[in-house]
Amino acid sequence: MKVKFDTSTVEGKIAVMQEFAKNRGGFWRFLLRDQEWQHISIPSWNWDSFDYNYPADPPRKVLKPWTFETAPKCHVLIKDKSVQQLIRAVSCWSTNALHTLSPHFEASTYTWDYLVTNYEHSLDNGATWHPCGIETEESL
Repeated sequence: MKVKFDTSTVEGKIAVMQEFAKNRGGFWRFLLRDQEWQHISIPSWNWDSFDYNYPADPPRKVLKPWTFETAPKCHVLIKDKSVQQLIRAVSCWSTNALHTLSPHFEASTYTWDYLVTNYEHSLDNGATWHPCGIETEESL
């Protein structure tokens, strides 16, 4: 288990105790044996025999706009998330935008930031749709 606080320092131990006071629950493990972390309701705060801590916060998923380098360079369809029937084929890419054609051959240009917020894309002729961006994880 990844832990939330560095308990090798006094500041880290204080942070664990403050978290416990706030949430009334914690985790502990034996230092002498490699045991799994277990829930504890009333700690003895015996730092010589035990380590107390909390699980690290899970990373948060963030959708970032495509760039010229990260956008798919194959047969791509895009559609506005709010108007499901209007599908456009990507005709070309530039450094700051994507260029499309509608079924009626109307040309449009969309910036990477606009696409990530308002559009979805398909790489399999519309069978599945995905966000127009790259999903990354950020620690909290």
